[in-house]
Amino acid sequence: MRAAAAALLLAGAAAQWDTLCPNQQGGPYSAWNETRCPSDRATCCSSGFNPSGVGCCSFPNAVCCPSFACCPQGTKCNLVAGSGYDARYNCTADDGSSVINRAVCKSGPPLPLSSSLKNVLWIGDSLSLGMIPHVAANLSDIALVQHAPWGQGGGAEETTYGLYCLDYFLHSASGMAIKPDLVLFNFGMHDGPMFNDTYPGQNAPPDNYAAELSQIADRLIGYTQAWGAKLAYALTTPFICTAQQDGCVQTLNHWAADVMADRGIAVVDTYGPTIAKCGPAPQSSCFGDGSCWCPHCGDAGYQWLAGTVVAPALRAMLA
Repeated sequence: MRAAAAALLLAGAAAQWDTLCPNQQGGPYSAWNETRCPSDRATCCSSGFNPSGVGCCSFPNAVCCPSFACCPQGTKCNLVAGSGYDARYNCTADDGSSVINRAVCKSGPPLPLSSSLKNVLWIGDSLSLGMIPHVAANLSDIALVQHAPWGQGGGAEETTYGLYCLDYFLHSASGMAIKPDLVLFNFGMHDGPMFNDTYPGQNAPPDNYAAELSQIADRLIGYTQAWGAKLAYALTTPFICTAQQDGCVQTLNHWAADVMADRGIAVVDTYGPTIAKCGPAPQSSCFGDGSCWCPHCGDAGYQWLAGTVVAPALRAMLA
């Protein structure tokens, strides 16, 4: 299974994907990062969280809905709840059957890999987006550190979104496959601690977390083993302002640790050191910030965690 997954993810390594998406917004678009989609398994749709304003829906010949959403061919987009980023649609066929929509996938990293430094790719949520500038600065002497997906919002979001968008995170926006020396990934904060509702590309209940994280891990093992890259997982940071939400994080971290242990994947513990620094939930503040790790933190918190935990762990793996 892992070999087949690697073959799928490496498809297109020598060339761009075949469909150039229309109506791209201005920006640094080149042969590397103009947005393209593979027509055999995806469709260009609007995406406000991609820098180009478009992205790939992971259905061939899809129906593009408003609000970064899409439905399979032969269905219609029927708004069920929410609006904008929070919109949720039922994709309804003529026979009355329906499935929930998918969110349009964000693109992989913005820069070609370095030829003079090691290359690190961090696939993760908005918490990793907060830390990655500091991790990149800490490792700038030995590595080019980039984030996938490229774009804003919640990054790689929940595991459901991460699973069907993983191919796009591991390619440039134009479809060129990348081969970093180290892949770090994390999922969790969008799988129950913040909200217990299903909004594709934003959040989901924890019901499928362990199973979907296992599938993501297996695909990444196949991908990285194809050329001998290293693979590591970062635990989810605390939700220290409420004990109930932090309890959900602890449960997800326990499941994730089991998934990684079963596969021999290294784990970077961002939870334990943060609790040791700030105290167990509930806490009213940390680093002088009343909202720190609830779930986000100010720059001081991100800089501390990146500099004392994440960057040293990655440096040791790259040595």
